[in-house]
Amino acid sequence: MKQLIKKWSQMASRDLFFVLNGEYPKLAFSEAISILQATERQYSNFTKFDQLMKISTSMDSVQVIARRSALVHRCCAYFFESDDTFEEIIETAKEMIVDNSLIFGKSFAVRIKRIKNYGAHIDKVELERQLGAVLFNHLEQVNKVMKVNLENPDITFYGIFTENKFFFGLNLWKSETYFQRFDKRRGHKREFFHPGTLEPRLSRVLVNLSRAKDDKLFLDPFSGSGGILIEAGLIGATILGCDVQKTMVKGASVNLKQFNLSGNLICADARQLPFKDDIYAIATDPPYGRSSTTKGIELNKLIQSFLGSATNILQKKRYICICTPTHINLQTIANEIGLKTVELHKMRVHKSLTRIIGVFQN
Repeated sequence: MKQLIKKWSQMASRDLFFVLNGEYPKLAFSEAISILQATERQYSNFTKFDQLMKISTSMDSVQVIARRSALVHRCCAYFFESDDTFEEIIETAKEMIVDNSLIFGKSFAVRIKRIKNYGAHIDKVELERQLGAVLFNHLEQVNKVMKVNLENPDITFYGIFTENKFFFGLNLWKSETYFQRFDKRRGHKREFFHPGTLEPRLSRVLVNLSRAKDDKLFLDPFSGSGGILIEAGLIGATILGCDVQKTMVKGASVNLKQFNLSGNLICADARQLPFKDDIYAIATDPPYGRSSTTKGIELNKLIQSFLGSATNILQKKRYICICTPTHINLQTIANEIGLKTVELHKMRVHKSLTRIIGVFQN
């Protein structure tokens, strides 16, 4: 499939749809758009549905999102959409134009998925059978003789029910499971462990929201045990980190080496960042004074001082992504310093902690 995506990447923009994480669908949408912006992919005509995003962009955007995203689960080449009635779906399918340049192999299958309980009134098995028959006729008419193979098809067509709509297309990419992608980098599996660290999936999201880019300088000024730096390094950024505690700096270095990464880590106070004004992206999760110390500094003042220092070293028009508890008025602090609010997301962690994820432009 990677070779085919590479081949398709030479094509002009086309309509695609992405299936998004169900736990944080709004965050997943923002992550996907942030990746396209970070990698300077052109896109247009994007619309949001429950756990699904339709967008027009280049085919190589599929590779980019597959490599970087944490919350995008699947991408399909868009063929058609319709209302979620059986008759409407079949009639629309009969009129669809199949892009022959995407078709290869000797066998195919049709799979139907529901977002939540959308489309519960439709018999999935019967719909798969009838859409398979429509596709077989389409392919036969253009001299592409393909058999249905439900066990091991060369290509798979996907239909998705969401928000009283039905989307249909050719599967281009499906994400690995959380276990396959992120489990080995969880805090307790790193050589240096510290409690309270972000899970690697969320760390990756913060990196993507900061619009980090290959070979550009990325900074985590509260680097702790290095979880965010690891995710930034894995997407190809040049990583810098600092922490006020020497123990954490040493531990983060150990963790970077565990994943064959290198970076510049120093012991420094985030309120007075000792870097030049060429930082391309910043993502961070400051200590809240729970499992990570603030060294007795009030969290509001710590955030205010850090953001003030960050504006002096971050390139103009570039982005900071930061997590704080909801009792911190993050947007007010950032705006008073001169940062522009791009987006805010609320994320419940547990009964006594809800985070705000803020993205700001310098």
